[in-house]
Amino acid sequence: MLESIVNDSILKHLTTNKILSPKQHGFQSGKSIETNLLESYKEISNLIDHGHVVDLLLQDFAKAFDKVLHSQKHPIISTIGINQAVVDWLMNFLTNCKQEVCLFPTDGQPIYSDKAKVMSRVLRGTVLDPTLFLIYINDIFNHIDNGMHLFTDDAKLLGIACPQSIQHNIDELQVWTQDWFL
Repeated sequence: MLESIVNDSILKHLTTNKILSPKQHGFQSGKSIETNLLESYKEISNLIDHGHVVDLLLQDFAKAFDKVLHSQKHPIISTIGINQAVVDWLMNFLTNCKQEVCLFPTDGQPIYSDKAKVMSRVLRGTVLDPTLFLIYINDIFNHIDNGMHLFTDDAKLLGIACPQSIQHNIDELQVWTQDWFL
């Protein structure tokens, strides 16, 4: 229950203050894969209608939810204007998690591994995980100078065809992913 209240409050803050890029279409009310495709199509069509050749790079940040480093979470959450007590609660919620593996051998008796501290990932199955992921991946828009459209961790980088520009953005994406992901 508390997690839902915190999540609703964070979402309201993100929406009211227009913190998330309008080009992110995942996990947001009124946005979907369809709105992502329609806006991308409109942008590409507009460029072509004006006589431009278009570069389009499709990127999937594979297992991005599982690879966000905990050490990167605190700085980004702290910069979006959330109350420090909530930031501290979130970091405690994220960093004090432990996990174990359960195996079921043929005799049907489960075997559990030792519990280990979780060093990275957005927690799966929690109310907060989609919202926190949106906060983390939103930083990518600070590093790209071409048009980019995201649906959660799937990205379309597009713009007027220019090998230097697309290469620069690919290089920026590579640096960004090395900073943010395992």
